[in-house]
Amino acid sequence: LTGRRRLRELAGWWLGLSLLFALVAAEGAFMDALAYWLLHIGGGLITLMAVGLAAGRLGLVRQALWLQLLVTGVVGAAVFTPLAIAFEVVFPTIGSEALQDDWATGPFPWREVLEEFLGLTPAFVATWALVNVQALREATQKQEEAREPRPARTGLLGKLPPALGTRVIKLSADLNYLEVTTDRGDTTVLYSLSAAAEELADLGIRVHRSHWIAKSAVVRVRRAKQGVICELENGAEVPVSRRRQRELLEEFGADFRRGG
Repeated sequence: LTGRRRLRELAGWWLGLSLLFALVAAEGAFMDALAYWLLHIGGGLITLMAVGLAAGRLGLVRQALWLQLLVTGVVGAAVFTPLAIAFEVVFPTIGSEALQDDWATGPFPWREVLEEFLGLTPAFVATWALVNVQALREATQKQEEAREPRPARTGLLGKLPPALGTRVIKLSADLNYLEVTTDRGDTTVLYSLSAAAEELADLGIRVHRSHWIAKSAVVRVRRAKQGVICELENGAEVPVSRRRQRELLEEFGADFRRGG
């Protein structure tokens, strides 16, 4: 999601949840309840966002997304607990009366603080999961796609290093070897030019006894003193033999130049 869309989405959750809890919890003091939940839920979402950003900057987001959300929710609840207690003290008609009395008159209420944290944690984890439900769906879909078997590369493409990709631009025979040029680089493999040209028949054309070129890589066809020359997108110039010129010119026409 873009930054603005993300903020709009979070604002929608903030207002929607605040209104919902205010309507459910209000007992004749709706505005007080609304103010309380606006502060409570708004502060919680800001805390969760801050914890998530901190985890990202610290490089702690390499785990599965569901685990990231779980940890963010638990840590966010721990960070937000003191603020939640403060809200309950400030809003006596909504907060815990027992907590307010202990906070005002007794020693530090460790037990109540722990209970507050345990009460907040499920809500924080569930809310953060709901806010990120679309991201969870996309992550699950990517995992399923990654588990799907991919067709194995065979023939010439199966001999190419993965770093070179599969978009072949030019093939040049050198005795029993084949110089292969892709849009990412070059390599040499033990392979027949005839077999490779047959495998890639729909993608290119054999212009010489020793050369095959991809149709999509041709940027210009021109005539020179030595005959017809094909210029490729990577700057290579490939000669066209006389017996192959007719087929090439039928494909591209005379003095072909790719636009743009």
